[in-house]
Amino acid sequence: MNSMVYDILSVYVDLSISQFLESAILFFSSSETFDIIFDLSHIVENVHNKIVHFPIACGVVTAIFEVADIFTKKFKRTILILTGITSISSVLSVISGFSAEKDVIDSISPAFEPILNLHGVLGIVYTVAISSAFILKFIKTMERVSSFIVIVSVFLIAFVGYLGGILAH
Repeated sequence: MNSMVYDILSVYVDLSISQFLESAILFFSSSETFDIIFDLSHIVENVHNKIVHFPIACGVVTAIFEVADIFTKKFKRTILILTGITSISSVLSVISGFSAEKDVIDSISPAFEPILNLHGVLGIVYTVAISSAFILKFIKTMERVSSFIVIVSVFLIAFVGYLGGILAH
């Protein structure tokens, strides 16, 4: 009985593998497949919309750790790393925002241009604030100032994200 089940399964597996290989050959022999696989424009297209989530999420998480550190004094290293990641991702968001600006201006109503401008300016302000907070983390006497900047700037990045959401949707 076991031999019979084994024979049936082996035939099924052999058929499945051969069908898979046949399908794969047909799929990869198509020139359209290579165009789709090797066309990287979809990755860099709208890159700002992909990057912006990092400074928002990292900024919020950093602020949460800052508040927790007030009571526990156990998260200094974590906060330093998170603030650095937030700073770097904010710089990348601003750079990608500048590159996306022309396409956005062409695609939105002129009534939304003031929102776009405010979004851009406040994004730069946030980047300067969080980058300053990161630098201040290395100055022992400025750690509290840095923590204050991180905690307060979470409200700024939430508003910047809100404005970005208006523009994107």
